[in-house]
Amino acid sequence: MKTVITPFLLIGLMALGVQQTEAATKEPRKPNIIVIMADDLGYGDLSCYGATVFKTPNIDKLAAQGQRFSGGYCSASTCTPTRYSFLTGTYAFRKKNTGIAPPNGPAIIRPGTPTLPSLLK
Repeated sequence: MKTVITPFLLIGLMALGVQQTEAATKEPRKPNIIVIMADDLGYGDLSCYGATVFKTPNIDKLAAQGQRFSGGYCSASTCTPTRYSFLTGTYAFRKKNTGIAPPNGPAIIRPGTPTLPSLLK
């Protein structure tokens, strides 16, 4: 049985591995974070969560070696506002012009806005 949590499900598989550092450098270990965002992906579409129709061996390997999440949430049911919210940590619909962006549309996130990548550096 295929279960779709929501259309355009935001799924974040974060594999929190640790980068190897040379013993001589004594640098603190930093987490290695992988985020996979997919549209129209349901909980039962990945074989690591029991899917039998689709085989997802690479994602299964990530899930086996990292952290698996069993709940999925999204701030919107369409791609552009979901991505905006994920990157900025704010609800897209609280800002004008964050609906579905047209192809080659202007940037929605203004320069200087803190985003997840800028915080992680």
